[in-house]
Amino acid sequence: MNPCPVDVSVLEALGVYRVIPFAQGMSGAKVFRCEHSSGWPLVLRVWSPELTEPRLSEITRLMTVIRSELPLLVPRVFPLQPIALSHMLKPPAATELDPAKLTVEFDLPVEAPSLHGSLSTQTLWSHCDAGYWQLLELMPGEPLPEEAEEDCIMVGVDALCRLHAAMSWFGQKREMPLAIRSRLRRLDQLHDILGQNLAVGRSLEAPELLSHAVAKAISIWNQNAVRMKTKLFLQLTADSSQPMLTHYVLRDIHRENLLFHDGQPSGFFDFDAVRVDTPWADLARWIGSFSVPDQVNDSLWSAACERFASHHSTLGQGDINWGHGFARRLHEATSWISLGNWLVWLCIEKRRFAVPAELIADRVNRLAASVASIA
Repeated sequence: MNPCPVDVSVLEALGVYRVIPFAQGMSGAKVFRCEHSSGWPLVLRVWSPELTEPRLSEITRLMTVIRSELPLLVPRVFPLQPIALSHMLKPPAATELDPAKLTVEFDLPVEAPSLHGSLSTQTLWSHCDAGYWQLLELMPGEPLPEEAEEDCIMVGVDALCRLHAAMSWFGQKREMPLAIRSRLRRLDQLHDILGQNLAVGRSLEAPELLSHAVAKAISIWNQNAVRMKTKLFLQLTADSSQPMLTHYVLRDIHRENLLFHDGQPSGFFDFDAVRVDTPWADLARWIGSFSVPDQVNDSLWSAACERFASHHSTLGQGDINWGHGFARRLHEATSWISLGNWLVWLCIEKRRFAVPAELIADRVNRLAASVASIA
């Protein structure tokens, strides 16, 4: 069976002779490592069917432009046209890959859904039964561990500043940031769905480890629902009292989406969520994705904000003064909303994820502990 929902005759025409699925994460994204006749390391990304052509065009255009400024941090998007692709590919230097990240591989050709054709004469993508797909450069490296040293985390902060400088080329605005608008909206939605009396019995049919984590999360949610909604609503509305600087940012730059090689950033991994928002939203997401002891947590946030402010080329003094407190408050809102999202997905929607139950349990437990510490 072919796990890659793309017409293999097109892949063969492009010079791809083997595709190897990467292990799926919690997002469910379909990503494949491609072996190409040139030896160049490539990745095939199959997008969700819900993705629209204008949205993919926006993401592709952004990546193409900022890669000209940051060729070592942003992957190249390759054209799905044999002649154009062959002109762009040259045999690269050897790239180290972690075999533990790869799963079952298969050789071409095999049967697959037929391609529906390209969307334009200059297309960088095509469409198949599963949605749009892209051929990208495989960036080397591994994510930092959750307990990474502060120095490594700060190197990631510097890389964010460089990326934001390139993204600001598309223009800047003064407005209420999307990070605030989206969280205020999601706060209302979650409390309409979950309320403050979510029954433990509605948890889910799952292994004991996950069931226990969900039951504990439900208890924390029920105890703090009213207080946290009020607290976060007041904080976010206060933070929106005046328009703040916004431009394109990643909006989902957690530790797994920035790769490191030999102690240096080697590639941003995921541009799915990129939109116009406050740069502080990226800092909050980045720092908030690391696990640090309570006694150093405050100092880490303070040091990260100082580093971000001193290295960021687009922030004025007013933006800096506002962002120092906002980044931490945004992380608190994100943690609470993320916990609510997991309860909705697991208890209400009964979603299934292609990852072991213990990984989901660990995620839920970490969110519950974070929320308990700020409630």
